[in-house]
Amino acid sequence: GTSTSSRVAESLKLTASATLSPCVSGSTKVFFSWREPSGYLTDAEVSALATSQPRSIQIPAGTMKAGRTYVFEVVAAIEGSTYLNNTAQLSVYGVASDLFGSISGGSSRKQSRLDSLSLDASSSYDPDRIGFYEHLNYTWTCYDLSTHDSCTNSSGYPLVLPSIATMTLAAKTLSAGDYIIRLWLKAEKDGRNATASVEISLAATAIPVVGIDALTVTKVNNNAGTYLQLVGNIAGDTTAYGTITYEWTLTSGDEPTEDSGYSSLFAVEVNRINAVLELGALTQGSTYQFTLTAYAQGDDDTVAAVSGYAVVTVPVNSPPTSGTFEVTPGSGVSLTTGFSFSCASWVDDVEDLPLKYGFRSAVGMDVAKSTVTHSLEQMVLSATTTTSFTTTLPEGDSTGNISCVAYIKDRFSGATRVTTVVGVSSLAASFFGRRRRLDEGPSDEFANYMTNLSSSLLEAGSLIGD
Repeated sequence: GTSTSSRVAESLKLTASATLSPCVSGSTKVFFSWREPSGYLTDAEVSALATSQPRSIQIPAGTMKAGRTYVFEVVAAIEGSTYLNNTAQLSVYGVASDLFGSISGGSSRKQSRLDSLSLDASSSYDPDRIGFYEHLNYTWTCYDLSTHDSCTNSSGYPLVLPSIATMTLAAKTLSAGDYIIRLWLKAEKDGRNATASVEISLAATAIPVVGIDALTVTKVNNNAGTYLQLVGNIAGDTTAYGTITYEWTLTSGDEPTEDSGYSSLFAVEVNRINAVLELGALTQGSTYQFTLTAYAQGDDDTVAAVSGYAVVTVPVNSPPTSGTFEVTPGSGVSLTTGFSFSCASWVDDVEDLPLKYGFRSAVGMDVAKSTVTHSLEQMVLSATTTTSFTTTLPEGDSTGNISCVAYIKDRFSGATRVTTVVGVSSLAASFFGRRRRLDEGPSDEFANYMTNLSSSLLEAGSLIGD
């Protein structure tokens, strides 16, 4: 059997593949039946995982529990000859997800000490228990950047923040100055934790209270044609400030070389309260900060304009790098030779692990020459933590070529595509030779006609969208 792991907060699709021996005659219709012999799932629960394709089951997110090893078993048999069958198992270890800590309003913001200060961590969550928050502990701390010590209130007493997800500090609680407020998020049962922080600059005079909604992702991928909306907001009575105008700017990160400057990173005009980022224009591995500034001009033009701002941080993912992909042997016979697909030495940021590996193939060399996903690619093994897999391949093109493809994917869906080519010749000569041997006498080969019921089942969420 084969083993893999899967985060319990992610759905999982298992697909069995079976290759018939060329010795089989008559019906070639294969039936598949599934069960989970470890006892964590009943037969009825496994039956409920069925899909429109009997060879596959779909395990919804939340079905498995973290820390358990599930064994999924599939039996494949020929129609009318069910005594001719083969079995494969896949062990799947349920992995707990990291907590997601987040504070709404932006990673940095400026407002007046004359306004109340909102601290909202309700967007934090446990991916393994979506919709349940009672098991999460919230601890807040406040650090004064001017005194390099814990915060005190305006009366000079230590500031004590309640252990709740959302709170509002009354106006004038803190003096004008710069502060860092940090959230410590912890799961009661297993101690998993996460942190988030916001830098607050409090002005002595009245200015607009600007915020930016917290991002729902830890990292983004710079895929062409994809976008990210940044949602800004203004708190309180905006009429008190007269006319308000907005501007989004790039605070830090790689600036494009185009004449248009950072504005080319935005898919819409930058003078709106909401912005849309062109993710394909961002640089892999970079961290960007975008600032939304609100300028308030009173009705009396003789009064100087005032402004408040908020900053949002957008980390950009880097896909796995530096590894190898090879298929051995370099040549063989269709549906007979076992070809080993193998990946090694792929690396990524620690927070991007674990890596998953998916394999595909296609007749001819066009797929191997392509730099992007090709429509002719056929699944060999979808995304699992297994780094190698052995399977037979179909006959190649007129010159015997088969393109082999590996997709190496991190936990934030950043993927690297690598290709190679092997030679796969016709089965015909081998088949006729094998048939002659069978005519000479009985052989165990016929009883084992299912030569390649895949011992490694296929995990869903393919690297390229299957």
